Amino acid sequence: MPESLVSIITPSFNQGKYIEDTIKSVKMQDYDNLEHIIIDGGSTDETVDILRKYQNRYNMKWISEPDRGQADAINKGFRRAGGDILGWLNSDDIYLSKHAISKSVGELINSPAADIVSGRGIRLKEDGKWDHPIKRRDHKLSHSSLRQGAFVLQPATFWYKYVWQEIGINYDLEYTFDWDFFIRATREFNIIPISDFIIGYRWQGDNKTTSGGLKRAKEIRDVTGEYMGTSSWQYQILCLYCGVYKIAEYMPESIGNRMEDALDFVSSVISYLSLKKISGV
Repeated sequence: MPESLVSIITPSFNQGKYIEDTIKSVKMQDYDNLEHIIIDGGSTDETVDILRKYQNRYNMKWISEPDRGQADAINKGFRRAGGDILGWLNSDDIYLSKHAISKSVGELINSPAADIVSGRGIRLKEDGKWDHPIKRRDHKLSHSSLRQGAFVLQPATFWYKYVWQEIGINYDLEYTFDWDFFIRATREFNIIPISDFIIGYRWQGDNKTTSGGLKRAKEIRDVTGEYMGTSSWQYQILCLYCGVYKIAEYMPESIGNRMEDALDFVSSVISYLSLKKISGV
């Protein structure tokens, strides 16, 4: 029986410092029936040169043109995908071994109840060296738990194409579209945890998880309100956080800057400890 075609989408914008590592990790996979589609948002760094370098060396396709952001790039890639099984790998992350895709796809195909499978990952330092395993609690991979926090490690997750066709990626979200996708997906489809360490998540300082400030906090607040209700304690705490952030904008510059620095520090600590796995900032 022929292998199912797997389509891996990589959204990219000015990630020339890291994208070659991402490409190499896909190129080395031992899963033969694989296509890699890179959707670049019109990078002005060395990204396009790197894409040209690899375009004929494995089954990789790419485009580079302005888009509406990462969610738009991912949807654009999925529309071009010919595979029955999909995943997306960000342009600063990597697959940890040549068996990453074959193991994940094998679990998906051999689990009749599964529509989605999600593996584990390692946090990487900016230079690509291993830091520590990313924590995961298997029982949190459920619709009820995902409404409270983004517990799915997105780059280590694969699903059948019909899941994306039914659910789609929300263009209007900039920071939380992956979380929103899995909340809606698990309302209708089954997600199964797998034990393998699949990906390396690069912690390089400019991750959306660690940036975005008030705009990101408001988006997390709004998604939390949509799925948990505006009377939930999670939503109320996020409203308080956003309120303090807003007040800082009207304070004298020296005080406001200190307040924003303190809030940014809290956000970074939460992100560092959770890797965006709680409904927090």
